[in-house]
Amino acid sequence: MNKKVVIIGGEGNGGVIAACIEDNRNRYSDFEWELVGFINDYETEVCGYPAISVLRSRPSPYFFRMFLK
Repeated sequence: MNKKVVIIGGEGNGGVIAACIEDNRNRYSDFEWELVGFINDYETEVCGYPAISVLRSRPSPYFFRMFLK
């Protein structure tokens, strides 16, 4: 079972993390981590993944629990 990742941020450091996850999946068939999307205040899509929430709205703890199943 793979672990779901939600990155808080944008294309800077968040993009580097996304690229590492994609690289491991593509080059080494390492499917331990799955990038679900980003939490970003200004964009609707970051690095081809959806911005699923905004930080300003302070996602509830329930929001994060649905990804930690």
